[in-house]
Amino acid sequence: MSRLRMWSAFPPLDWRMTGALAATGFLLVGVCAVAVGLLHDPLIAEFHWNNAAASGLATVYSLAALLSGPLAGVLIDRFGSKRVMTVGIALVALGFFGMSLCSALVGFYAAFLAIGVGYGGAFYLASTKIIATRMGAQKNIGMGIWMFAGSIGAALFSVAVDGSIRGHGWRWTSVAAALLMTVAIAATLLFIPPDPASTPAAVKSVDEMRRLPSMKLLLSTEFLLMTTASAFAAFGMSAIYFHTVPIFIKAGFTDKSASSILGASWILSALGSLASGALSDQLGTRRVLAGSLLLGSIGTFALLLASHAQLGGVAVFAFIVLWGATANAINQFLPLMLMEYYGPLHLGALVGVQGALMGIVGSFAPVITGSLYDRYSTYAVSIMAGGGMTLIALILVVVLRPSRESTFPAATAVVSAGTSPM
Repeated sequence: MSRLRMWSAFPPLDWRMTGALAATGFLLVGVCAVAVGLLHDPLIAEFHWNNAAASGLATVYSLAALLSGPLAGVLIDRFGSKRVMTVGIALVALGFFGMSLCSALVGFYAAFLAIGVGYGGAFYLASTKIIATRMGAQKNIGMGIWMFAGSIGAALFSVAVDGSIRGHGWRWTSVAAALLMTVAIAATLLFIPPDPASTPAAVKSVDEMRRLPSMKLLLSTEFLLMTTASAFAAFGMSAIYFHTVPIFIKAGFTDKSASSILGASWILSALGSLASGALSDQLGTRRVLAGSLLLGSIGTFALLLASHAQLGGVAVFAFIVLWGATANAINQFLPLMLMEYYGPLHLGALVGVQGALMGIVGSFAPVITGSLYDRYSTYAVSIMAGGGMTLIALILVVVLRPSRESTFPAATAVVSAGTSPM
């Protein structure tokens, strides 16, 4: 009965919108997350490119998703999440369809540019803003459901896309990916309502917010603390993720066992997104993020014991459960915290700026990890660095003062006046 009373205290989710977001997340994250890596070898085999040229496709995709974020955020704030999200998915579809017709390397670069901008710059930011601003008291569990769907999509499509390429070729698979994007567009248009228009009572508050200098938001103490925490957390996560398999191989595990450990950690990541989302609706976003960073750092430090004869099994269990279940925490909760502190008006731009910085820092982490291994001939230094960075992020989140729903009162007025209850 107590659980029923706990959940009844919150308004119900809009399951049509939640289902549409989950479906688009399943398709977009699933296809885009695995396509870049799985297309690498087939393209080299057909066109006889060198590895540097083929790897450039992943670089173009990553940079496009990264650098388009701030601009996409501004467009979302100005034209609405649904419009930009629809255009973003259409860009992904156009990129995959165009790629199916390509034979020149420059054409593939253009296709991956469109996919990166559409997925990272438009779809991801628009989805997070919809969840943060439209789901009310259930926004945290809504974010958990969305990330869970994306994680499951990545797991399933890694098998489906690989099988499709082997059985039907990469061109047919690219066309199929484009057709799947049309399903995501249909779900967006049919089931995700447009951003609510501001009522006359909110217009004054909106105008006041727009007169706030953008640098005042970007240089506010809360935004700087959250952004710095996100950078440290991104480094800590990326330093370990991209070297997980080599870390366990160096600790004495087989290739297959090391890959299975990484796969198990991502299953826990999907489940952890759901559980932490539900928990944060009860305890608060900031508290659950802090707890997740603490557990993540413990899971990271556990890797130091992976080669221990007696404690190796405990280290594997701790890594899979603690690191795996919290790996998505920083991406899951920071957009929601920005909503709580600053309201919806500038949310897209703020998430875009923050995401760009996280991506830049995260992209350097694997290189630094590899360099540390080359210098010391052990991953212990890199593991301590990754765990330490995560602990620094934890400290920054802890010292961040609790929000009072929004740092700027005007932002709260816009939420209450412009968003209809579910």
